[in-house]
Amino acid sequence: MKFLIKRISLSVLQVDLEVLDPRGRTPLHLAVTLGHLECARLLVQRGADVSRENRNGWTVLQEAISSRNPEMVRLVLRYRDYQRTTKRLAGIPRLLERLRQAQDFYVEMKWEFTSWVPLVSRICPSDTYRVWKSGQCLRVDTTLMGFEQMTWQRGNRSFIFRGQDSSAMVMEVDHDRQLVFCETLPLLGALQPSDEQVAARLSAPVVATQLDTRNISFERNKTGILGWRNEKTEVVNGYEAKVYCASNVELITRTRTDHLNDQHKTKPKEEYFNPNMTQRDIGQPCHLTTKTQRFKAKLWLCESHPLSLSEQVAPIIDLMAISNALFAKLRDFITLRLPPGFPVKIEIPIYHILNARITFGNLNGCEEGGLPRMDAEGDGQKDSPRTETPSPGSDSSSVSKIPPCVFEAPRGYSILGGNQRENIRDEEDDLLQYAIQQSLIEAGSEYDQVTIWEALTNSKPGTHSLSCDPSRHERSAVSIPLPLSPVVTFHPQ
Repeated sequence: MKFLIKRISLSVLQVDLEVLDPRGRTPLHLAVTLGHLECARLLVQRGADVSRENRNGWTVLQEAISSRNPEMVRLVLRYRDYQRTTKRLAGIPRLLERLRQAQDFYVEMKWEFTSWVPLVSRICPSDTYRVWKSGQCLRVDTTLMGFEQMTWQRGNRSFIFRGQDSSAMVMEVDHDRQLVFCETLPLLGALQPSDEQVAARLSAPVVATQLDTRNISFERNKTGILGWRNEKTEVVNGYEAKVYCASNVELITRTRTDHLNDQHKTKPKEEYFNPNMTQRDIGQPCHLTTKTQRFKAKLWLCESHPLSLSEQVAPIIDLMAISNALFAKLRDFITLRLPPGFPVKIEIPIYHILNARITFGNLNGCEEGGLPRMDAEGDGQKDSPRTETPSPGSDSSSVSKIPPCVFEAPRGYSILGGNQRENIRDEEDDLLQYAIQQSLIEAGSEYDQVTIWEALTNSKPGTHSLSCDPSRHERSAVSIPLPLSPVVTFHPQ
């Protein structure tokens, strides 16, 4: 084995580390699946992609968890987080450069969450993201931070991206605590996962959720009675929009529990290189549960809207999707081949029982109330109408010059390094999605609306409360059972 490892260490620099074997695995996938820790260590040290999926849609981390090897999980977690951070910071200057070419603007994105479960729909939150874009600078203000400790978290936050010639500065401003976190590239040693993180993943099922849009189709909504039906149009924030329905959108949830029991069965190794033997494979026996649900999405498209989806809005969504699961879901949808027009309103499935409705409005402050006032410290959280704002009927294709203080750290705030930030959005997608799935399982039926809500009573052990807006407690404090912390991925297929 030592001789093999030495040969690998000398040769991996000269070969393609992402080449696939007959079963659709990279060398790293194969090493992790077989439990060869040192081989996996050499591969990740040489830059093997930890985020790659195999032919069956499982990531390297998910395969590591299924191997039941804590050291393997620790290794993969460490390099996964490091590669995520590296790619994140490397991609920001490119996205800001795309923004530099576009016209400056201000726009608001209203997020509303709805559910077919009556009691859940009462506590679904809403929020308005305020977006300023000027040159290579971008600022996004929000009060809905995500899902943590089984509750929707509130807080006044601003995300500021400032592009430069060859780099970018990223700031997260916490207005509640008057702190500014400046993003820096962390060293690999600072990303060592804790024993609790490793143990939590090894004791939880592996859940992968895929949005299958291969058969998606867009159709115009109709209105009227039989024989007198016309294509439906609606006015959204002053813009006439065509209403489309996207059908054949499937949400596929697969759950693996093979690492949660002691059963083990060896497979003939020679069969591995036969791609036709699809029923037999190496590694742990795969105990897999698959659940498919079909949803419909809805679009309101305006062909005369002054904003450009690809040039102005898409780069912003890409930037926010780096650290926000909700924007990641929106990005996955808008990258589809949509009908012509700007989506002034979008309604898409987010989780099994939650839909998100995103509405673009107050473009360049043309609606009542205008642009939020910016004081000398650059704090845009204090709403105050401007004295001179365009009326809704005026030209909204341009915005007056945005002051530089919008993209600066407020005076008097403490500035900290990015590695000191509380990562309260780390697994909001994972937590909520598994909590909902677990409540459906415990309820015994996904259609039993009452018992689903009755199941939402416990909270995740081993977590600490985070500060949130007290005025939101009645609407947003939802306890959901989560006996195990899941490992979840979400990606379009």
